[in-house]
Amino acid sequence: GPVCYGNSERATVTDAHVLLGHIDDGPFVDGALTLDKVAVHAAFERIGARLGVSAIEAASGVLDVARAAMRRAISVMTMQRGQDPEAIPLVAFGGAGGLHAAALAASLRMPAALVPSHPGALSARGMSAADPLHEESKAVLAPLSDWSRAQRRRVHTALAKRGREALRAAGVGARDVVHEFGMDLRYLGQSYEIHIAECDDAEHAFQRAHEELYGYALDDRAIELVCLRARTRVAHTDASRSRPRTRAMPARCVTAKRAAWFDRRERRALVIDRARLAPGHTFEGPALVEEYSGTTLVPPGWRATVTTGGHLSLTLPTR
Repeated sequence: GPVCYGNSERATVTDAHVLLGHIDDGPFVDGALTLDKVAVHAAFERIGARLGVSAIEAASGVLDVARAAMRRAISVMTMQRGQDPEAIPLVAFGGAGGLHAAALAASLRMPAALVPSHPGALSARGMSAADPLHEESKAVLAPLSDWSRAQRRRVHTALAKRGREALRAAGVGARDVVHEFGMDLRYLGQSYEIHIAECDDAEHAFQRAHEELYGYALDDRAIELVCLRARTRVAHTDASRSRPRTRAMPARCVTAKRAAWFDRRERRALVIDRARLAPGHTFEGPALVEEYSGTTLVPPGWRATVTTGGHLSLTLPTR
């Protein structure tokens, strides 16, 4: 584990944030764990001595390397799948997501970064709030041309029946479910598939999806139907939510001011208790937004706005 936990001498990314003032003792695990800052400083002094730089510069370099790896991963999930990161916001969850959100969004010129409420527990929260869902599939492994839409519909109907029965056994009424039908397709000889929603012209939909994802289509190559899928889920309607009125964050949300490093410059940053923020509150960086399950960095020049639902939207107004 990190040096700051008191059971290691090998510095981690968490230790870099501790040295740079991003993470403090008080809010860390709600004060249940005291961080060993002296040991953290000593660890980075040793790294800096080997590199010929200061401890602060060594810690900043650790964040540069870590964020470069994260940036490559985001590129795989966007550009290599035909998505332009400049057109979509970054959703940064997990306990450390907010520590890197703004820096990653800026490096990829993304329009915003969104840090959900309770970011360290988002996955568990999603599982507890998710609608019941059941998926069924049938392997086919045959040319798509051999399977008409009527043939596919018969299989999808049977799969949907099994899904409906599974949800009914879980206490969901038959009238409360909807079905989504699709198929996994690939060019003959490929080892990976693309999921396509059921439609009138599945061949054209696959060709277009393949070109969007990989930059080319093989018009003369046979297409293989790998499997048919049916998803049965509870029908729901998205509740309309009005945008909250934007207003300046009240002073009671600020608990302190603390020195912290942003882009190799030390700044006096506001320390904000996220539990005191409400939808519509807005404030400018530099700021450190602290809560039980994580910390969010709002760098100088960035603006944070609390959205409906209590999520934190970070934007760079000058962009």
